[in-house]
Amino acid sequence: MYNGLFTSAAASADGLKAWMDEWVYGCPDRSSYIDRYIKKFGSAALDELRAKPFYSSPANYGSAFTSRWDREGKERSMGVTLPQLEKLLQERGKVYE
Repeated sequence: MYNGLFTSAAASADGLKAWMDEWVYGCPDRSSYIDRYIKKFGSAALDELRAKPFYSSPANYGSAFTSRWDREGKERSMGVTLPQLEKLLQERGKVYE
């Protein structure tokens, strides 16, 4: 979906400029880019783009998950605090020391 929007926008100079203004120059950092993407396409579309875990014991060769925490101390995509996340990981045997 997203790539198709770029391709159609790049068909003209004005379309490319508008796309660049919105997605490149209009996003001062990664966080604002992600927020804009979610607002425009929804979080389900973003989740489809995320790399899926690819475990090969004892390592995970999937992509690294980057956490973003809100002002209440909850991770934005999962809605849990760091202690809750650590507890979940321990319960599922995902903590290696």
